[in-house]
Amino acid sequence: RLFFANPWAMAFTTQSGAGDAYVVSAGSDLLVKVNVDASGVLTFTEDANTTRYIDLNDPDNSATAGDNAGKNPLGIVIHSGKAFVMNLISRNVSVVDLATDSVEKVIRTAPLPPAGSFDEQLLVGKEMFFSSRGLFEAPTGQTATVSLENRLSSEGWQNCGSCHFAGLTDGVIWQFVPGPRKSIPMNSTWSPHNPFDQRLLNYSAFFDEVQDFEINVRNISGPGNLPAPVNGSSLDFNHGLIISDTGNINFAPQVVNAFTLPNANRQQVLVRLPGSNTTWPALDALKEWIRFGIRTPEGALTANQLGVGNSAGALPDNDVRAGRRLFFRAECHTCHGGTKWSVSHKDFVSPPAAEEIATETGAAGVFPGQFLARFLSNIGSFNLGVAGQGNDIGENVGAPEVNTGGQLALGTDHNGDGKGEGFNIPSLLAIWQLPPYYHNGACETLDCVLSNETHRAAGKGRDILSNPADQAKVVAWLKTLDADTPFPLNVYIDRHDLFVDPPKPLKGTQVTLGANVSLFGVKSDLADLISDLGLSGITVHFAVEIGSVNPAEVTLT
Repeated sequence: RLFFANPWAMAFTTQSGAGDAYVVSAGSDLLVKVNVDASGVLTFTEDANTTRYIDLNDPDNSATAGDNAGKNPLGIVIHSGKAFVMNLISRNVSVVDLATDSVEKVIRTAPLPPAGSFDEQLLVGKEMFFSSRGLFEAPTGQTATVSLENRLSSEGWQNCGSCHFAGLTDGVIWQFVPGPRKSIPMNSTWSPHNPFDQRLLNYSAFFDEVQDFEINVRNISGPGNLPAPVNGSSLDFNHGLIISDTGNINFAPQVVNAFTLPNANRQQVLVRLPGSNTTWPALDALKEWIRFGIRTPEGALTANQLGVGNSAGALPDNDVRAGRRLFFRAECHTCHGGTKWSVSHKDFVSPPAAEEIATETGAAGVFPGQFLARFLSNIGSFNLGVAGQGNDIGENVGAPEVNTGGQLALGTDHNGDGKGEGFNIPSLLAIWQLPPYYHNGACETLDCVLSNETHRAAGKGRDILSNPADQAKVVAWLKTLDADTPFPLNVYIDRHDLFVDPPKPLKGTQVTLGANVSLFGVKSDLADLISDLGLSGITVHFAVEIGSVNPAEVTLT
């Protein structure tokens, strides 16, 4: 059997009255048939939980195998007894004869990428993201006795896109093992301006590699562990993308964990696109598509951007400009800075140092999983908006801080070791379009987020955004924030940025002391900051400790 993952589109055989309807299952590559009675009521064709379906990607049927496979169907039109199904990833259209409910031909709509190209790798990764099944190959010279089909989930149950719509978020607060967690938009996993600048993953810095989501493939999408070990491993050899580290496809890996053994570049099942002479490791290709293939939605437009006569519903330019200034004055960039609009940054090569890995060991009834404590930031959001917990906000719609097994969630220092307080800082890229907010969905709007005094004061140490009018301006600017928004960088002066001119002065000569100062934001942000503070420039003080020379001052304007 197969589940119908990600229903996407529907078409009817008749415009009114009794007939049939066909529903596209985008994740399982199926066209699902249901009955329609004269009153429009839908029923399955077989019984209460079984209905007929047409497999658009059946490797055992020449009409739907290889170049004829229909992958990730997203559209359907019915005309003259035939259904025309648009398949995004395979770049073709499946033509289905509705008299026999079978694929009669497939029309290519665009060529596949050149074999061995980076574009081909990205398409393989995209297939891994949006498929709930998958078709794989064994390494060269091996004969597989394990399944080479349907390894991405149990019976086509779900795929990455089931929670991460278009690579973004379904906006649902799911109850996971670390606790209640919103599906994080994956457009901000890497910086859109720097493909080597990666956030830590999950709200509790629970993973450090995209390949760590092999754990989700096996235990959430898949059936979980075997009832008893086989060949020394409890992991299911028929599911998942990582195989034995010996390279033997017929053996499961001995271990898949979050930190100690990195999952990138491990032995994996392989994927070959039709007509290609290249195979790609499935899990690593998935990572590359997430890194390069997910677009950040565009922000809301201002009146000036829309132009004269088209400004209905546009944001006032003055409010947007003022909102950006207030954002920096409140020092929101201390957490939401950099090219990702989050300072969460993986600054190590996996695995992390053992001393950086923390748990809540010793605290009764708490989830015992590992996390990286130094990437957490505490703004008082544990139990935020959870009714009866004394941390009220808005309508108190926050999900309770318990996990799937009823254990207390990560997000506070349960065992008193000074670690575990707070959450991994989320990105602000396209934040307005990706609600709700906070790990547990405590806020449904940005206005609610800005109503939180503790959060507002987190950057500066004091709240300068208590005025609701100022909060509204910050919200207006946040609505425009996307990958094209000029991004902030934090202030710093490195030792090598200090200079003396001339570099080797002689006794009695006049010298100039200087500094190359890197500042957050762009030039206009610096001008705004100087103006808001009532300054005419910035003074940098240099202390010279040798001899009796007085401290020198250089004014930067």
